[in-house]
Parts: sequence; structure tokens; C-alpha cells
Amino acid sequence: MALGQHKIEYEVLEGWEQMPDGWSFVEVAGVACDSHDRVYVFNRGAHPMIVFDKEGRFLNAWGEGLFKGPRGVSAVCVCNASRHNPRRKHECYR
Repeated sequence: MALGQHKIEYEVLEGWEQMPDGWSFVEVAGVACDSHDRVYVFNRGAHPMIVFDKEGRFLNAWGEGLFKGPRGVSAVCVCNASRHNPRRKHECYR
């Protein structure tokens, strides 16, 4: 994929994520990174937003009870199917 003047390449790294025992992803709706190289995985499991560092180490999770049918994520915004609208930056869940 080419974006602007830079070429971006992706590689699947099986087992990259280091989650707490018994945790797993359920239907991942999106993945985003922030300026601190944290990786946000938005999924439909018990822990909707799971955050990792760039090496795949678990940092934290949040969103339990907030989302019904996660739809997508960016570095500043998440979208909840029950409201069908993305949150503005100042309204985002963190």
C-alpha cells in the first residue's frame, strides 16, 4: 500500500500480543496506534479496548460495559454501534 510519498508495508506477527491469561480477542473491529507507539485493539470481547506497547506487552484495557458491537477505532476516536456515530475527540472514551 502506498500512502503519500512513503511506502507502508505490513507483516503478520503471530503471537505478538502478550495478554493476561485467559484473555482473547473476539471479532476485532479495528486497530490503531498513537504517537507513543501504543497499539489499541478494539474488539467485541469482554475487554473491548486492549492496549499494548509496540513490543506487544499488555498495558491496560478499558471499555467494559460501554460498548455494544464495536465498529472501529482511530487514535482519537471509537464508534459504538448502539449510537451509530463516531465520538468527537473531546467525547472519546479513554
